Amino acid sequence: MNGLLNKDMAWISMLVVSDKHHRQGIGGYAGGFSEKFVKEKGFRKLGVHTAEDKIPAQNLYKNVGMLLRNTVNAQPGTELGVWDILL
Repeated sequence: MNGLLNKDMAWISMLVVSDKHHRQGIGGYAGGFSEKFVKEKGFRKLGVHTAEDKIPAQNLYKNVGMLLRNTVNAQPGTELGVWDILL
């Protein structure tokens, strides 16, 4: 996690689950743990960025209640979705 200096919003900097472990609840567990951790620390929102081609990650974020708030161009040809959830 990063962004822990701003008490309003924390960010997951990277969440990776190996392909052979997809659809086993690992990402959901990690997301739930992250939400609980940052909420206990007093944060009101949790955010994450994901590339447009990372459909499994986007589905995970939807399933844990995150909303796609924006898209940004990280570099030419690479668009990132900005997801967050109110805690």
